[in-house]
Amino acid sequence: LRRMLADEFQNGKTIPFPELVDRPVRGQAKTVRKKGGKAKRVVEPVTAKLLGGDYVELDGNARAKLMSWLREPENPYFAKAIVNRVWANYFGVGIVNPVDDLNLANPPSNAPLMDYLAKGFVENDYDLKWLHRTIVNSDAYQRSWEANETNALDKRNFSRFVPRRLPAETLYDAILVATANDAKVE
Repeated sequence: LRRMLADEFQNGKTIPFPELVDRPVRGQAKTVRKKGGKAKRVVEPVTAKLLGGDYVELDGNARAKLMSWLREPENPYFAKAIVNRVWANYFGVGIVNPVDDLNLANPPSNAPLMDYLAKGFVENDYDLKWLHRTIVNSDAYQRSWEANETNALDKRNFSRFVPRRLPAETLYDAILVATANDAKVE
């Protein structure tokens, strides 16, 4: 099935998402490994453990259990991680920076803002459209990029937009569109 779907995708057919296949977890799965020239050894499967410390039985669809854990309103990680990444996409820097380092040792630059956006994201049933709309309608997003005497040196508190360079891929694509050139570079 996977090969057939890959062939259809290569031929330009759109593959609907529900046709993706998820293999069930085998109950007594054993892995045989060979390290260098050493003898083979049998490795028993390990029970999955979530970040909160709860063990999970993977007797059915593991992805469904993972998604239900991620989307629990009590999960403090998922909503904040999504909010931080979307914010960083608009502002060039996340509320927590670096974007992929959400932990207690790296607090957010504006904790009430992070909590407000994460709580609203969960209350709106993880609606990305709501999150994008809230950010672009915010005062922080609509500020000028021109510095004045009060915010000239501020790059952390979102008091103005800080211009940033375009990534190379984006710049290259813009040049191709502007010049109407669709030649591929080898």
